[in-house]
Amino acid sequence: MTTLDLDPVPYNISLTDQSAIVRFFPHRDGTIDGSWNVTYSGSSFADWSYDHTLGAGTSSHRTTLAGAYVVIDWAGTAVWLYGTAAADSYNVRIDQSSVVQGGGADIDGLLFSETGLAYGLHTVNLTVTAGEVSIIGATITVGMGESGTVLQPRNISATENSTPAMTENPFFVGDQSWSVMDLYTNQTSGYPSLVTSTLSSTLSFTLSEAVGFFIYGSDDWVQGLFTVAVTSDDEGATNSVTDNTIQYSPRALWTQLDLPKYMATGLNRSATYQVEITNLGAQFHFASVVAYDAVPSPSAVGGSGSLPSQTFGAGTTNTSATPSSSAQAIASISHTKSPTWAIITGAVLGCVVAALLILVIVIWFRRVLRRRHQRKEET
Repeated sequence: MTTLDLDPVPYNISLTDQSAIVRFFPHRDGTIDGSWNVTYSGSSFADWSYDHTLGAGTSSHRTTLAGAYVVIDWAGTAVWLYGTAAADSYNVRIDQSSVVQGGGADIDGLLFSETGLAYGLHTVNLTVTAGEVSIIGATITVGMGESGTVLQPRNISATENSTPAMTENPFFVGDQSWSVMDLYTNQTSGYPSLVTSTLSSTLSFTLSEAVGFFIYGSDDWVQGLFTVAVTSDDEGATNSVTDNTIQYSPRALWTQLDLPKYMATGLNRSATYQVEITNLGAQFHFASVVAYDAVPSPSAVGGSGSLPSQTFGAGTTNTSATPSSSAQAIASISHTKSPTWAIITGAVLGCVVAALLILVIVIWFRRVLRRRHQRKEET
């Protein structure tokens, strides 16, 4: 574990088990008794075919192999792991701390959580010891931007719509092995991506004014391992970046689109970063990069507003075991630090009260005039 000097603003990020950021060993997908096995709640293996690979429902990785394990590396302060398992069928370890025996969880429940970690680089490892264990995802608390800022996303697509055909976005620089492809047209309306099947082929880009970024794409049965190297000439700028030699895998029998394949958080927005993706075999599919800048919060300058909505995966958290840290969630929920609904409600109530007061005054004034008129008629 590496502790960093300054603690950036905390954010919760949810990841499905299908995200390559969640790494499974000895193999990501295979037989349930020899590796991890990917299943979807709404898909049957008997229905799988070349023209039917998109998973339906909630995904999960299951195994009965003792010694199989799952690992997540991140820079932050907390982690929650979700799935299904019996008590004492697994153990969990964070960094070099003591091994903790798993308490078990009902269907898609909370397998393990750890909060209050010192902000820095961490590794969580869940290892199967007996029986069957299922993983559906995780939530991690990361840090991005300084206090008083909010996140502003910038979506950078790998391809551009041109006539007569799509072209590679010049923002990304790769060798001739990369080609523009509209994937899965036999099952969807298409998924524009940059694709390579060449070993050691690289694709690079440069980022500045960013406190974090995510690489998005699909996972499927034709892809293999890859690495992402993030470097900078600015001293200390990569202190929160995970090891550049980590090998990620998006391989799975079932396909899912728009998954985060890699993330880097806690970046210095004043620094410039060089990012290089390297394909280590089979294919690699790349759809987009979402980079985040940290800008002054509207509330900090006398205004009000909310963070942009950004979802990192779906079907990961159990509502009965939602992370309870003080971090904001980067998901499709409210992100206001102050309760905007209360401000709106207060304004509405104020208007209602004012209207009632005016109505009471008008009624009272009419009654006074009526009484005066009656007195004049009597005299």
